[in-house]
Amino acid sequence: MGIKVKVSSTKAGKCFGSFLEVCKKEPVHITHYRRQVATLLSASDYERFLDVDNRFWGELAVLAEKVGFPDDVIVRQWLMKKTGYALNLTISKVALEVLETIPTIRCENILNDLLDAPKDPTRRIKKLQGYKFRRCDFGKYRVIFDVVNGTIQIFYVGEQGEEK
Repeated sequence: MGIKVKVSSTKAGKCFGSFLEVCKKEPVHITHYRRQVATLLSASDYERFLDVDNRFWGELAVLAEKVGFPDDVIVRQWLMKKTGYALNLTISKVALEVLETIPTIRCENILNDLLDAPKDPTRRIKKLQGYKFRRCDFGKYRVIFDVVNGTIQIFYVGEQGEEK
């Protein structure tokens, strides 16, 4: 399925009202210097997209939870190796495998940001509808987690766009 409605950002700005009507029927792809930079969607299409995104990440977390969590000693050793100190975290085996592939400095930033996320009002933590999990984005990475008895449990870590 190819792009049907493609418009420059200049034209989109000048005729925004008409493109709002068009996007009710099909997406409007907006370009800037011939490069696609945005897509205007109807509210119902956007809600469907959010629902699919929510289910994708929720199901990954459910699968990771089924695989389980390694022994706390393994997690603490891994955290000491990656960050230099033990954090109040548990990490699923699936998430640990992904975190192993991320450069150490980036991994440390993600873990530290995750610990600070509940205190940071600019950080957007979202509840995955229909699941017990929460999600938070850190740069190009998305972390699926929950907080149980003061401990952050990381179920899944993936790159945004992985769902494509």
